[in-house]
Amino acid sequence: MAARKQLTRLKAPYLKRILLEPSRVADWDQYPWSLPIFRDREFELEFAVAED
Repeated sequence: MAARKQLTRLKAPYLKRILLEPSRVADWDQYPWSLPIFRDREFELEFAVAED
């Protein structure tokens, strides 16, 4: 199998996860925290490698 071309010049570590810490939000009525996606005051986005 041929090596894949590197798609970024960034060095490791790469961004793996985005996590909302509710205690750090000053005002839940202000944008973007007022958006429905944050209604439950929980948000986590994890990046994973797709498997064939």
